Amino acid sequence: MKNTFLLIIMCPICSTNFAQDMRLFENQWFLFALEIEGVNHPVPQNNEVGDVELNVMELLFTTEFCDFLIQGDEITISNTEIIIPNFIITGLITCEIQENIDYIDLYFFQFFNVEFENKIFEYAIDTDGSGFALTLTNQEGYKAYYGSVPLGVSKFKTAGLTIYPNPTNELLVIKASNGTGKFKIQIYSTEGKLLKSQNLHFNGQSSINVSNLSSGIYLLNIEDEEGNTETKKFLKE
Repeated sequence: MKNTFLLIIMCPICSTNFAQDMRLFENQWFLFALEIEGVNHPVPQNNEVGDVELNVMELLFTTEFCDFLIQGDEITISNTEIIIPNFIITGLITCEIQENIDYIDLYFFQFFNVEFENKIFEYAIDTDGSGFALTLTNQEGYKAYYGSVPLGVSKFKTAGLTIYPNPTNELLVIKASNGTGKFKIQIYSTEGKLLKSQNLHFNGQSSINVSNLSSGIYLLNIEDEEGNTETKKFLKE
């Protein structure tokens, strides 16, 4: 009877250790930034690229940038790790802007190391004001930061949005040369965490106070009343 009792109480503990975080599968993830050798690299924002998506399923893992797609098949996922036996690479690189070409190397060859087998990535999911933030960490300690809310690089050009001064230490002015009305302003860290959100009424321009932010790079997401978005990078001194 003693052995039977021990088996009953130990099995639930074992199954808990291997439980998967279902939020990993329930959300579509959007890359915000990479951290390689301690240097932060926000995802490029230009007319060649859109949101960089990551999709994780029970046995499948895919991500794409500049029409360069990697796929991990028959992956194993625990409550803290994703193990990818090998990557399948499809598609041709269609980008020509050097910033994007450099990011392909950072994302696929330095972070994911697609040329090697049996890659292990630790993962952690946190909540923020707009959804969830996912951090992947590879075996070298490099990190990829994702959010469950799109970065918003599908741009609306008609508003003619510019920001200044950049860098700034207090007020960030947002100028919409062709835009008036109500805009939703959100500031994200490069790790994908929402730090500030407010609505502004534009009549040519408006401003937002960023003096309470620590020094570093931030992402400013601007959304109009029709749901169109544009994202700008700025540096807080």
